[in-house]
Amino acid sequence: MAERRLTETVKECADLFYENSEQAAYEALGRLLPELNGQLQEFIGVLGRFPDGAGETMQQKVLADLRELVTAYQYKDGLALADLLFYDISEELNLLEELKQGAGK
Repeated sequence: MAERRLTETVKECADLFYENSEQAAYEALGRLLPELNGQLQEFIGVLGRFPDGAGETMQQKVLADLRELVTAYQYKDGLALADLLFYDISEELNLLEELKQGAGK
């Protein structure tokens, strides 16, 4: 699954930030951003198809995480980037993978 591979790569990037290998981390993040953005936009779309607006809260969280990611990137806040990537964004990618697997059954 693309999400699983991306999640592993996102966590590797977060590890680089945690290890203070910031140049390598920012380079890795730069390569990840287009795919990461695409996957999270897909997740927002999937959540939007939930009946009765059930996915709206999660949509708002994903959008807030994307905004926070951009802000942390602009301010070169490596720890905030690491935490967002390792915890929040990785979890969102895992949820997208689960939703896709559930839809395929």
